[in-house]
Amino acid sequence: MQTSLFARNQGDIDRKAFAVQSLSILSSTLLCPNQAWAGIDVSQLKNLPREGDTTGSYQRIQQLQQMPRDPNSIPFTTLDSGVKYREVRAGKDGSRAVRRGSNIGAELTIRCKSLGNAVYFSTKEDTDFNELAWEVGAGDLPFALEEGIMGMKLNAARRIEVPSRLVFAARNAGQLPEPKTDVGKQRLDEALKSDDATLVFDVFVTGINQGDNRI
Repeated sequence: MQTSLFARNQGDIDRKAFAVQSLSILSSTLLCPNQAWAGIDVSQLKNLPREGDTTGSYQRIQQLQQMPRDPNSIPFTTLDSGVKYREVRAGKDGSRAVRRGSNIGAELTIRCKSLGNAVYFSTKEDTDFNELAWEVGAGDLPFALEEGIMGMKLNAARRIEVPSRLVFAARNAGQLPEPKTDVGKQRLDEALKSDDATLVFDVFVTGINQGDNRI
């Protein structure tokens, strides 16, 4: 009798433990997706004022989670310079667009195509705020990258491929973002010494200021 009772109690405990474990796994999956596009950590999104957006960071989290899991399934648009981009997310309807002279903020990940798209730089790892801010056309970042982001709107996302010759031009001009990690520095060095120095930029626009102090 005692053995049967123990078996029933143990069975109840096992079932309860399984239920708790399953709930924990489900919660982790829903709240912490395994893959965040472009190295973007949605848990660290800042609650900044956005033009026409009254829901703050919650809306930004939803927008990021709606991005395609595989940006490679989206067709390329090829520019005359050889720069190519995929429109992963069109951005906010009716919002201002990136143009020459815009001061913009963006979350950015840069991958080395010849190294299996290994990341050499990301705003998450290599900046203090998971964001870069610069004036488009000022010469701070590669002109080829800026060509690829022209027309992007607030909360838009693109994957931009910059060919080797334009990467070398950016390096010679001192325009390539510099990684802080030894791994990132090593990967960039290897890519620049390889036969294919193509860099892949994943860009998510977090702010656009056209000179009126509005995002």
